Amino acid sequence: MFNPIQLSLAHEIVEENIRAAIRLGRFLPGDKLPPERTLADQLGVSRTVLRQAIKNLENAGYLNVKRGAKGGLVVNLQSDWKGDADDYKGKRLDDLNAQYEFRTVIEAATARLAAQRRTKNDLAVMRSALERMESLMEKRQTDDNMVVPKFMAADREFHFSIAEATRNPGLNDALENYWATRFIVIGQVFRRVEDQANDEHRDLFEAIEAGNADLAERTMIHHIELSRENAISLLHR
Repeated sequence: MFNPIQLSLAHEIVEENIRAAIRLGRFLPGDKLPPERTLADQLGVSRTVLRQAIKNLENAGYLNVKRGAKGGLVVNLQSDWKGDADDYKGKRLDDLNAQYEFRTVIEAATARLAAQRRTKNDLAVMRSALERMESLMEKRQTDDNMVVPKFMAADREFHFSIAEATRNPGLNDALENYWATRFIVIGQVFRRVEDQANDEHRDLFEAIEAGNADLAERTMIHHIELSRENAISLLHR
């Protein structure tokens, strides 16, 4: 009647927690994770378990372990998303479309509710992320290899601030689950900030600021559709 339950090893749970933090943009390439003792305490595991997780993450390309007084656990510039677009055909395209379908349902709701419930503080957080994205758009043609991860982190913060403005924890959780997995499918094909990457963010912000729920919802849906089309075009390059 039932299949045996597969219990995860402690270090596997630690690995997934750290991977999710990196995919969510909470730690950018070049950032250091907390010191080993602090990280073990935060995760509630022994240092032996943590070290096994770190070793596996280092082997997978997520972390670079630097020794010495100025060393530490450094997030790599490329981790789960290194490779080329040829690996993202077929089933990957189906996965991508499914992810964007899910995202449309969730974020259309967050945009509508955010327009109805946002506070001045919510708008300030959205505006800050928006201004960072606009500034990074001006740098997108430079050789600065941090422009892409910084833009993606600001993009994440912008969309999360909209979800936060709904005051609905379930929508926050759903968006976080989406963001933690999106890089598995599409993250590795991004090598630069595309010209259309910031399209409609300001329109979306202004609709939410104005409290226009219908316009915010429509703008979000169109914004996500443009993002989906751009991601598909990248897959076929």
